[in-house]
Amino acid sequence: MSRYFEMSPSVRTLQFNAFTFDVFMADMWVTLAHGGRICMPTDEERFGLNEFILVERCNFASITPSIAATIDPDIPREHFRRLATIGEAVKPEFMKRFAPAKDEGNDFVLCDTWGPTEASVMNTGTQPITLEADGQTLSQRAGDIGLPVGCAMFIVSANDPNKLAPAYAPGEIAILGLTLASGYWADEGKTREVFKTDLEWAKDPRWIKLYGENVMRWGDDSIVFMYRKGGYMKVNGLRIDPGEVEAAVAETGWSYDEDRKDKMLSWSTNVVSVLEHSVGEKEQQMRVCFVAESEAQGKPGAGCAKLKLSAEHTELVQRVAKGLEDLVPGYMVPGAFVLVDRIPYRTSLKMDRKALLGVLDGMDWNDIVKDYAVDIQA
Repeated sequence: MSRYFEMSPSVRTLQFNAFTFDVFMADMWVTLAHGGRICMPTDEERFGLNEFILVERCNFASITPSIAATIDPDIPREHFRRLATIGEAVKPEFMKRFAPAKDEGNDFVLCDTWGPTEASVMNTGTQPITLEADGQTLSQRAGDIGLPVGCAMFIVSANDPNKLAPAYAPGEIAILGLTLASGYWADEGKTREVFKTDLEWAKDPRWIKLYGENVMRWGDDSIVFMYRKGGYMKVNGLRIDPGEVEAAVAETGWSYDEDRKDKMLSWSTNVVSVLEHSVGEKEQQMRVCFVAESEAQGKPGAGCAKLKLSAEHTELVQRVAKGLEDLVPGYMVPGAFVLVDRIPYRTSLKMDRKALLGVLDGMDWNDIVKDYAVDIQA
């Protein structure tokens, strides 16, 4: 990890992660072990993150894309050595906003990292992400989580971990190495379920962790994230990947909103979920996209509030919904766009999807349809 991040005494780490988030430990120990400085904002300074970064001369951060999206992209490009995203999938529109031009010649590096707590926080990292001269083509494909860092990784059959997945075929991640935990505290059942020592493909007994991420290896040997077990949603029997829809919403939203100097809505942090409602014995479902009015960040756990769609907002989301038909199948296009004042975060600074659905609690189904449903024929 230290080598990958090029840590040194001159590193000034923006420590913005919650103490309950495992990345906090990596921020502290890796930075201090190399003689660097930890820059930790107060509760008040967290609401003026751009100013804090400039005043404290931060030059490194490992934070979630949701939090990074609240930073002015020019600041890390001009003042950071490296911005590492972790904890959430990175959407193409985020990368386009923050990635430096391929031939720009500065020292700033944007990269994406991945890793579970059980394997010491970080286990893969991408090559530097850059943007071609056309401003659209990225050096990294969506879902790429890079190459192993500080561990060995194998891709096993998603149905039988005793079998390695064929080359370049989808499968589940298996991690082994000195960074692995010895199990879960006081939970032998869970430990036996995901930590293995007797997998048939291992030449000798090894402590191996199976992780519920389905990936595949690309031609350049980098690992591409596909989905997490249980991460899909089902609507009327059809399976939907919310991450795919969210990426399409972000791309479409930014393209239709590009004429404005300041975007009307914060498309980069949209969240897609499924709202369920029972009428007698019949259950209704609706694909809902939550979009924030701004990228302003509230306190973790503080929730959010729904807002009324103005006529201008309604016209824009109708255009976006119509444009989505060119990117995803019709059954994946959200049937409603709910405007909120901000995207809520858990204490780990990851998006709180449960809190988003909670803003619709108590609303009659017909009122939700009336206020937020989108008519793409309009």
